[in-house]
Amino acid sequence: MPHSSPRALRQFLSAITTRMPRYSAKKVAHRLVRQANLARGTLQFELAAALYEEALVILPGNARIHVQCGHMLKEARQFDRAEYHYEQALRLDPSNPDLAMQLGHFYKVAGRIDEARLSYERALALRPGWLDAIEEVDRTGGIVGGGSDQMGHETLLPELLPRGAVIEQVHASAFRLLRFGHRRRLGEGRGMKELCGIEAVRGYRITNIPLSAIQIMIDGQLVRSEPLHAIDLPGMRSNQRKYVFNLWHDFSEVPRGQHEIVLRLMAGPIAERVQRDQVFIEAPGSQDFLDSDAYIPPKPVECASLEDHINALPSVIRSTKRSILPSPIRTILVQRVDQLGDFACSVPAIHELHKLFPGAKLVALVTNANAELAQSIGLFDDVIIAEFHDTPNERRRTMTESSQSALKQRLAVHTFDIAIDLGEGAESRPLLLLSGARFLYGFKEREAPWLSAGFEMSARDPLNGLETMPPANKILAMVTALAALKVESDPFSLPIAREETILTRFGINAEDRYIVLHAGARLTYSQWPHFVDLMRLLLQHTRHKIVLFSDGPAGLLDPRVTVIPGILPFEGFDALLANADVFVGNDSGPKHLAALRGTKVVSLHMARLNWSEWGQTGDGLIISRRVPCAGCALHHHPEECGKAFACLTEIKPEEVLRTVLDLLEDLATPQT
Repeated sequence: MPHSSPRALRQFLSAITTRMPRYSAKKVAHRLVRQANLARGTLQFELAAALYEEALVILPGNARIHVQCGHMLKEARQFDRAEYHYEQALRLDPSNPDLAMQLGHFYKVAGRIDEARLSYERALALRPGWLDAIEEVDRTGGIVGGGSDQMGHETLLPELLPRGAVIEQVHASAFRLLRFGHRRRLGEGRGMKELCGIEAVRGYRITNIPLSAIQIMIDGQLVRSEPLHAIDLPGMRSNQRKYVFNLWHDFSEVPRGQHEIVLRLMAGPIAERVQRDQVFIEAPGSQDFLDSDAYIPPKPVECASLEDHINALPSVIRSTKRSILPSPIRTILVQRVDQLGDFACSVPAIHELHKLFPGAKLVALVTNANAELAQSIGLFDDVIIAEFHDTPNERRRTMTESSQSALKQRLAVHTFDIAIDLGEGAESRPLLLLSGARFLYGFKEREAPWLSAGFEMSARDPLNGLETMPPANKILAMVTALAALKVESDPFSLPIAREETILTRFGINAEDRYIVLHAGARLTYSQWPHFVDLMRLLLQHTRHKIVLFSDGPAGLLDPRVTVIPGILPFEGFDALLANADVFVGNDSGPKHLAALRGTKVVSLHMARLNWSEWGQTGDGLIISRRVPCAGCALHHHPEECGKAFACLTEIKPEEVLRTVLDLLEDLATPQT
């Protein structure tokens, strides 16, 4: 943080206030809050807290500013000062359930679990049925709904007891920005939200004021405006509406660098809500994002609208075999910038790493304390020493700017594919960013969300709660886990014998070949709507019988079609999936069962979750679509999509037909 010392901080605040014109005290306070928000956005927590505190000198009765100040001090680990501001906010607004929830989060971070539980229970009392509060009460050991059964015995697991329907309550002023620059900068503009190319801006506003449109402004210039449509939901107050927005916008024409983005929710000509953010707009074109469905290729000049461009893109047909690690892997940085004993515990894991990647060069990044041991084990092509020293007055290890620059230049001699930090502590993790590696790996990715992948494992003493797993075992497990990230080998399958007596119940004889279409899914909005159209095409282009699992009307009668409504006993269901030539289904459980049985599976993958996570791992293909909002993780609130589930509905039946025909051709081709 550039203004860390108290004196420098006072000078900075003085410079801000003296530069301001002679506004009213209230306007000065609002400007201080705006400066604090900017500091918060760039992760300068102490500076943000100081600015909020300056604003509170003018507006001491503003509970919201006290809460924000508490958040910043919590992030800065200054718990005493944070608690003071939370308590002031609670004094000013004692009946606010959101504030009680935030206070619970603070106590949990501070390690005061009993007080956290009491705050969560207060939040639940102020907003009965609030799911988030119920879950936090459970996590902190509270009991919701009683702790004994009718016999008077102590209930073993009170957190699993039924509680009745979840009641969701909202305030008239609820606003949530669900997606807006989800990445954080790591280099220039570090800590800022990053926008790159075609992006989605998603969220909603619940209010009793009729809204008409949402606007995006960049550096004061209006660049996009879209109408808002009201949604009525059960349980909402009679005068409330939920306004959902999902704007797709192309930021590629904006010059690279820092910009101010303003979102305005309009009530006619008046902005009812304004959201300001300082963001970093990056130039598009990186090849690192091609595997993500959130990556959208540039819009052709002749294309009339961005939405038409996105919906006209062909669906992506993906292999079920995928690699999380980059390929090829030629050079690996192994970082262990601790003491001699720490490195000694890491040697078994380094040997395992050498076995996993026998053709790769290993380069060590170590301190003077363990450099000689690193050289002696004979596995490293180069050993680089980091000037990463303890700084007693700061109670942490630091590296000067000149040392960082020198280390970055030294590391640049190698082109690293992977950089691994074998240290469990978070202090050394940022050094991975100096490596320039394509893939960064370390412990506890939640403490470093920019890691490409992370690992966490522990074993606890039941009495004192401290770690019992030896460090050497834990580091070895971390390195061994890399094997699961390599390119998949032959898919695992667990086939079953063809049982004709079962299949004949469904009109499938010994000589019949058939295709299974499974139209169902637990989440109704994740059901592809074009199965009947696909069935017509398959009847035209193949001689196969069709088994359609669907609770809806089949739309046609044909002797080659068997429609199965409802749920079959598992034995029959399993047999039908296991013996089909091809299975076509939604992203749901049956596709995974079919893949397990060795059937070729065409998965119609909705982009709410990543295809690379939940696409099947057996034989077959995965069909998905590129949309800027891919990864929305929709679940309980499908109305928040805002794009009519284009990531699924825009998959064309003709695209699925071609994929099925390709797999059938593979079946007909003798395997060498």
